[in-house]
Amino acid sequence: MATLETKVVKQWNYDQWNRELITYFTDSIPRGTKIYLNVDEYLIESLGSLDNFAEAVYGKVVKGSCTIDLNFIKGNDREGYPKGVAFLALSVLAAHQMAEDGEISEKNYFKRLRYLLKLSGEGRPSGMKNGAEENLWKVWNVWLLKKSLQPSAEKGEGPKKYIKYPISQCLLRQTDKDKLQKLFALEKWKDPCDDQTLFSRVRSHKKSLIKHLQELLEDGRRFEALMQAIHEVFEQWLAEGCPSDPILKTKYRRSRRNLFAGIYRVEDPFLDEVEYHFYLKGKKLTELDIKYQNEKLKLTEDRTGWYFPEVELLKVRDLKKGRIYQITSSSGLEKLIFPVRDFWILIPDPDHPDSGVYASWRKPEILTKFILLCKRELLSDLEKLNDEGILKWDGDYQAVDEKATWLEFRDCMVLSQSWETVFLDFEELKDYLKPTEKLAIHFSGGLRVINQNAWLEGYPPMMTIAGFPLDLKLKIINLSNDEIEIEKNLKTNQEISLLEPLKEGTYQIQAIHGDKFAEKFLRITSWQKLEFAKIKPNDLMSSPQYSIYDNLIEPFID
Repeated sequence: MATLETKVVKQWNYDQWNRELITYFTDSIPRGTKIYLNVDEYLIESLGSLDNFAEAVYGKVVKGSCTIDLNFIKGNDREGYPKGVAFLALSVLAAHQMAEDGEISEKNYFKRLRYLLKLSGEGRPSGMKNGAEENLWKVWNVWLLKKSLQPSAEKGEGPKKYIKYPISQCLLRQTDKDKLQKLFALEKWKDPCDDQTLFSRVRSHKKSLIKHLQELLEDGRRFEALMQAIHEVFEQWLAEGCPSDPILKTKYRRSRRNLFAGIYRVEDPFLDEVEYHFYLKGKKLTELDIKYQNEKLKLTEDRTGWYFPEVELLKVRDLKKGRIYQITSSSGLEKLIFPVRDFWILIPDPDHPDSGVYASWRKPEILTKFILLCKRELLSDLEKLNDEGILKWDGDYQAVDEKATWLEFRDCMVLSQSWETVFLDFEELKDYLKPTEKLAIHFSGGLRVINQNAWLEGYPPMMTIAGFPLDLKLKIINLSNDEIEIEKNLKTNQEISLLEPLKEGTYQIQAIHGDKFAEKFLRITSWQKLEFAKIKPNDLMSSPQYSIYDNLIEPFID
């Protein structure tokens, strides 16, 4: 096993812990990412000390000998940050420990919360009235939306109504991680691979996993977050030397060693030419030193959390063989890897869906169009899916290279959820194309404020509840007062106007059909609150006399 890392343990007060946790979960995170306040002992120890963390929370919210008063952490601080995040993180840690016991109940949850706060007794602590913590979760959710991030914390029903908030933030338990490490060792997966490839491998061995992991792997609403969490476990396992037994519980763990690049596709509408670029996601990567063939490379930030390596365009040979760059800066990272895959799925730019730009941002939502870039060997599988009425695309496929070893299928869309009787040679393709959600909420049109992830008041988007034919119930809730603005019955795939009722504010949109559920958040902002975005020169649209910045033309000045 590799030598454990050591660090200076920081001693923080509550406010310092609160800010540190907010920064950890949200700083440099791509817009639109769903945020899980997924806290366990290892995360807290990596930031500071579990004892210090619990003492800091205790000192802030516990008054007298055993009374909790959450009034001190309600709302936002002077700089606009929610004050209750550190307490919420402690509550998630209690939920995480409860899940390890296997008994999910209100009694067990508060037993764990009391243990962390060193409070005697049973049940809800004194002063913490039923549902008192809900306001903290709502403040956190609204703040995330204002930062162009998607909240994930949600309320439950019955006895678990309020403890569902912290439970909803937990991803992998330690027992889940142990089982995954045993699977990695048994299958001898010792070579680095990207999260999508690893996730497909794990799903192919689903029957050998414990029930909780099997349920997680089928939870479409957590698909992206779970895929990343499993990959983090894998990277830690690699960093520890691929032990045959699960990594022992230690205070400090090695973090991931590798970055994995995806694909960014742009098409010139005048020349009808397509270019592919390397594209990757990460936190604050512009300071990395990367070398390839004795050349020093830099990363250019395209948007928050997404980067272009300053290298030549991606070629077919890179699709076939991949590419590896060495990271030489003292960041703990070792390699930037463009992985070898059989196919890539590229979706429209989530910030500018009509721009014609596609990239491997994430898995496509149900009944949305995408581009499939794949080896020619997948053609028979794709034709089978097309013949079965499961997958369609527009026109003929396009050859990417002269020998047509790689093909591009445009305007692809999955038309059916009947995949049970379909058997493909490339099972990973089925695994990634098969819908994991039954419903999805789509916005289109309106006047969108890109840098604020909002729409202007009076010009909201049109909305469609995408899904295979269903009757459903729509609810639109104003988060400022929890009042239902709209409640109606409708059918899937009908475009709905939001023009009249929605004023400035933040709204929670729910589409419900039995146990099928979709949720999305919508921000409406006023003209007075518009923020000016920084404009960037577009080198492709310039002349010797003028420079064109989107819709602004300026003369060059000597």
